[in-house]
Amino acid sequence: MVWLALVLGLLCWMGGLPANADPLNNVQEYQRLLQTQQELLNYQKQQLDRLVGPAANRLSALQQRVQVTESQRAANRQKLAQAQAQLTAAEQTLQTAEAELTAQQQVALPRLRYLQRHPPERWWVALLSSRDVEEWARRRRQLTRLYERDRCCCANSRAR
Repeated sequence: MVWLALVLGLLCWMGGLPANADPLNNVQEYQRLLQTQQELLNYQKQQLDRLVGPAANRLSALQQRVQVTESQRAANRQKLAQAQAQLTAAEQTLQTAEAELTAQQQVALPRLRYLQRHPPERWWVALLSSRDVEEWARRRRQLTRLYERDRCCCANSRAR
């Protein structure tokens, strides 16, 4: 476009086409003008082609990056969902473990209280030191329950 304006400006500056010129000169001038315009258009087309190629490559690269980003987002969403599921499962496991710990503490507390009330001695000493048969039977039942609970706790602990 710039070249066309320059050519037209040059023609106007030179006084345009002579009025008395023969038709052959007019046709030749017109052909030269058309040829100049054709060359100018070809040059501009080449420039556009040179610009379009890299721009198309950049557009293609951007589209590929968008696709990669979308696939990464989808993968991250899936990983997040899996992590949330694992967190939920871990929280449930934690609640179960806390409940089991509370149950074990409730089993252990009576034993600790019993051991605090009675000096550390063998079970048979505790039985033999009973004042009467009822106390002996009561202590025997307590010791039996205590040892049975201990066996259950040990078995449960080993099973885990």
